[in-house]
Formats: sequence, C-alpha cells, structure tokens
Amino acid sequence: MSTPRGLSFKLQEVPSLTFQEEVQTFQIDFSRHVNNSVYIQWLEKARVKLCAAAGYPVEKMIEFGFLPVLTNTEITYKKPLFMGEIALIEVWVSEVGGASAWMEYRITNAIGEICAIAKQRGLWVDAITQKPRRIDSIMRDKFAAFMKEEPEASDSAPVY
Repeated sequence: MSTPRGLSFKLQEVPSLTFQEEVQTFQIDFSRHVNNSVYIQWLEKARVKLCAAAGYPVEKMIEFGFLPVLTNTEITYKKPLFMGEIALIEVWVSEVGGASAWMEYRITNAIGEICAIAKQRGLWVDAITQKPRRIDSIMRDKFAAFMKEEPEASDSAPVY
C-alpha cells in the first residue's frame, strides 16, 4: 500500500472488533435460516461498537454536531445460519477519508465458516446543514487504529 506521496508503509496487525450473537427464533425467515434484514442489524451493531471503541460513541458524535450516515452497503451471503447457531461478527476499518470511512465485516459460524462478508461506507454530515463534514486528524487517527487489510476470504463457500 502506498500513500499519496509515494511513501510505502505496512499496516500493523490490529485487533479487529468481534462479538457474537446467538440466532433467535424471531430472526428466522420462511426458509428456516437467518433473514437478510438480521445481517444488516448485526452490521449496525458492529459499526456502533467500533465507533465506541474508537472513542466516538454515537452520542458523542451527536454532541459534537455531526452525524454518521450510511451511503453504501454491500453484502454477500455465503452460507446460511440457522436457529440456535452462534454468529461471530467481525468489523474493521479498511479506509478513512476526510469525511467518510469504509468498514468491512465478516460473519462466520462457530466453526469459522464464512457465512457473509459485507462492506459499508459511512459519511459524517453536519447535524444542521446535513452536508458532509470533514473529521479532524485526531478522530481520523482513532478510526485508523482499526485499519487492516481485508482478510483472505475463501471463495469455496457457495453463495446461496
């Protein structure tokens, strides 16, 4: 990876944020696996947890007068999760810009099989004008502490 000035650097391995969720009966759809809307909820929980771990819980951002909004969500389902299974949700930052950031996610089952991968772009906007608002270098550095390259994902898992 290289910087805009052409200087190269190596990303240090940092701990990504990971938590688990047990699949509940109300999260199952008519196909008897986790409904796609539940995955989006898990992404939201992960994003909020990462913001808090970076020192910027949503309440603090609102207090500072800026709001995090999503501009893009991409998700690929690889393997279904079923009632009673444990989902491990991992999130990390893959890019931090002046007013936006990309977060990436990997959802696996208890034995480490990839069930879904996702990517979201968030934009910080001014609470009053609703226009993009650049973040300062301190905030950028705190989110960059969660940066890591996307892990190698196995393409062997079928997309269902």
